[in-house]
Amino acid sequence: MPGALKGSLLLAGYLLAGGVFATPPDATDEGPAAAGLIANGDFDGEPTSAGRPAGWYFLHQARLARHDESERHKGHTAQPSVPAAKDGDDKSDGGRHLPARRDARYFKKAIGGNYLLLTNAVPGRDSQAQQAFALDGRKIRQLDVSFCTRAKGVRPGQSVEQRPQLAISFFDESKSLLGREQVGPWFGSFDWQRKEGTFVVPPATRTGIVWVGLFGGTGEAAFDSIEIKAADVNPSIFTPAPE
Repeated sequence: MPGALKGSLLLAGYLLAGGVFATPPDATDEGPAAAGLIANGDFDGEPTSAGRPAGWYFLHQARLARHDESERHKGHTAQPSVPAAKDGDDKSDGGRHLPARRDARYFKKAIGGNYLLLTNAVPGRDSQAQQAFALDGRKIRQLDVSFCTRAKGVRPGQSVEQRPQLAISFFDESKSLLGREQVGPWFGSFDWQRKEGTFVVPPATRTGIVWVGLFGGTGEAAFDSIEIKAADVNPSIFTPAPE
């Protein structure tokens, strides 16, 4: 079996086993999710009684962490820059995205607050968090996605596809999977970077699920300042969505 096909089958099996493509939780019709945005993307909301980030579910090997003093200092003094490519700046990121940018202006959380930390030492083992949100494909044609991330000693899991990423799955009214878009995967070690993507929303979409994680990879990955917004697009370039 070709290596790429075998890797894709391993990743599909991992996602199914982890419940990622299972029936999504019902998205609410109130609050930020109703506008196509996720809740608590900066992880600074009041934690649950169990100490988990509010609004995020199906956490595995994931926990809240605090930015330390060195990061706060760096956030105040770093000069705008675009880093040269290195092992962590993997060019295999899925979807349509802009290059990673390491710039204090783009990373408001560098001055303090919480972030989501994911760790895994066993190749193929689950390490992720996810959130469902209301998303009407008749009204929202594209999503602009941005987030900050860092990595430490990340290696692929049981296949090269099993590495950190942010992904969104699209579901219809019957909660059948319509498609999936992603930014990533990446590997290696790098300090906080901003990553971005633009995803096309299938017209039949009624619910979205965003998830972040190592997805079977090993090492440490962190996520912060996750934003998902309706993109400004020219509606004339799309075929009218059925009612």
